[in-house]
Amino acid sequence: MFRSFIILLSLLGILSSAPALNASARTDELKNSLETANRFYSENQYDRALAIYNRIINDRGPSPDLLKNIGNTYFRMGDYARALLHYERALLLRPNHPDIINNIRVTREMLGLETPASPPTKVFTSFLNASEWAWLTWFCFTIASLIWFPVRVYGRTRPALANLLRTPAMRAIPVLCLILGTAAIGASYMETLSLRHAIVIRKDASVKVSPFPNAQDRAQIRAGERIRMGNAHGSYHSIRLSDGTTGWIATSDFEPIMPSS
Repeated sequence: MFRSFIILLSLLGILSSAPALNASARTDELKNSLETANRFYSENQYDRALAIYNRIINDRGPSPDLLKNIGNTYFRMGDYARALLHYERALLLRPNHPDIINNIRVTREMLGLETPASPPTKVFTSFLNASEWAWLTWFCFTIASLIWFPVRVYGRTRPALANLLRTPAMRAIPVLCLILGTAAIGASYMETLSLRHAIVIRKDASVKVSPFPNAQDRAQIRAGERIRMGNAHGSYHSIRLSDGTTGWIATSDFEPIMPSS
């Protein structure tokens, strides 16, 4: 009986340690893959470095540093439009990062594009990414509800609790939470709009008046231009340029800053 108990404990120990061992093995595998990719990058074997970076993203998901590495690789290859695309993707995950912002500025200069001035609200909205603003909104309204709800429910049956929650300090907290939560909603909305943006990757792409190959060209746009995507129609997408020009562009001529999958 005692021997069976010892065997059972040993099996439980092995099973409980398996996830930790597996996580450690995956961490070592990731480290080795990154070292290999970085070595290929330093040896100017950019295609091989890109293959490993992209495989890591497919396995582990994107990270700002990994996207920046891919951008650097495309920059070294002279594919400045795709470099800009990946820098913009990195900036979505790490807003206001000075190195990424500088890389975007330099890459736009290489493409012959001016860096547009950021609107004043961007300083506030880019403090967090869209997901973080959404979480902050939820947190603020939850705190406000947790303070106001007891006052409404227990205000008559538990006067001591109600009086405590009606003190100036406790009244100020939900008001501040509502103000911050409302601001967070606006910031989250503004950041969500940026998820509909894309980067043109084809040189001298055509903006057409309708979504058909034989349609008249309305404008020519350079590789690296930032556009806002609209609805899709066949192999074309409606877009809006930064100057307000609208039209249709072939889906193969651009890539979304926020990938669809």
